[in-house]
Amino acid sequence: MSFRTCRRNLSSVGAYVTTTKRHTAQLEHSDTVLVCHDPAICAGRPCTLHNRTDHHMRQWRQHWRPDRQLMERICSHGVGHPDPDSPPSTDMVHGCDGCCALLDLDAELSSVEQRALADLDHPHDCGCDH
Repeated sequence: MSFRTCRRNLSSVGAYVTTTKRHTAQLEHSDTVLVCHDPAICAGRPCTLHNRTDHHMRQWRQHWRPDRQLMERICSHGVGHPDPDSPPSTDMVHGCDGCCALLDLDAELSSVEQRALADLDHPHDCGCDH
């Protein structure tokens, strides 16, 4: 799928024509393949395509938004959240259901803290049997 760099001397018109190698990457948990930048450009830095970090969204399907030039991760609710490995200059504004900020509550919080968070979402004075 890729093309080698090739330089042709067009001395008759006093110019060089350069074509560059075509790079592709498959999105995580997706069949989508994108034409993308050279992996050398992002070497040593987080990248949504070449250097993915171990964040809590890694098991979510990646989705490229060409309208916003934004890589998203699609949560189990079908909401797109900006990929945490996006460049720092990326506009991270999105319609959020909170999944992109969630911690592993069972591992991170005690049962008392979990109950306190549940109370914030569902106060016990609502008449339910909780």
